[in-house]
Amino acid sequence: MFVLWRQAAKDVGLLTSLYGYYRGYLEGKYGYDEYDIRNLKEGAEHLEKFLNWSRDARDKITKVLKRAGPERREETLAAIWREYEKASFDADPRHYRGLPRIGVALTKCWGLAQLIGSTATVYPVGLALERYIDKGILLADVHLNNIGRDKDNNLLITDPGHAVVFHPRWTHIPEVPFI
Repeated sequence: MFVLWRQAAKDVGLLTSLYGYYRGYLEGKYGYDEYDIRNLKEGAEHLEKFLNWSRDARDKITKVLKRAGPERREETLAAIWREYEKASFDADPRHYRGLPRIGVALTKCWGLAQLIGSTATVYPVGLALERYIDKGILLADVHLNNIGRDKDNNLLITDPGHAVVFHPRWTHIPEVPFI
């Protein structure tokens, strides 16, 4: 089981205002200028890709761990971590199956977290995602509706969803099914 501590958030779902009629809220109510909005859009595009890859990895990790059973959990997590460490961000996932596919998906998540972290305005979200991935934890349900702002108006993750482990250090942490 994982418990993530976070500070209070406001304006949850703010990034959904990037498109269409509500974009004026970003400029008027929230004070974002054209530069900020371009960065928010770039970060949002990376975040959408991150969401797709993280869900792909989550589903496959969950399936592989279930198949392995509790007696082979540590061995399976170690194999997943090895695949993650040797996978390339540029790899074409269509050419991979099984554990190598999980490694590619996790590497895509890590690379996208870095891209988000290098995007002005959205960088705190990317840094958080990257930090968890580096520890072998994937936050697999971070999307535009789960991003808000803190008291200093920095963006933050308000609902990370189900945390999926993929490092053997987490072998003895019981798996909590996601809903």
